[in-house]
Amino acid sequence: MSFDPNREYFLDGKMPNMVEEEGYEPPTIGNFRLNKMLHICQMLHYAKYGEPLFLEDLRAYYHGAIVYPIYRDFFSFYRQTPTTKEVSIDKEKKKLISKIYYYFKNYSDDYLETFSHDDPA
Repeated sequence: MSFDPNREYFLDGKMPNMVEEEGYEPPTIGNFRLNKMLHICQMLHYAKYGEPLFLEDLRAYYHGAIVYPIYRDFFSFYRQTPTTKEVSIDKEKKKLISKIYYYFKNYSDDYLETFSHDDPA
């Protein structure tokens, strides 16, 4: 499922004004946004259903949580040609993910970071 087949939102550009942590290179804009969206999806899915959307751990960093395998392999995913092949996700989860993406995609990166930092977990 791809909401950004033309890579207009999850683009491959450097994040402005990112603080570099020891042993952690700041992500690109696309990697940052993808991880913020995943974190927000995880938060809201858990709030609604009482269970996680996905099983990968979120790691805490200065700019918020990341799903480390996504952070690490972002460029591999980014370089893949988008396909119309559907991933096996149930209808309710797809609907929730779609709502979250379209609601949050127009917010600034700073807002996404602030919103994800409000996660009590």
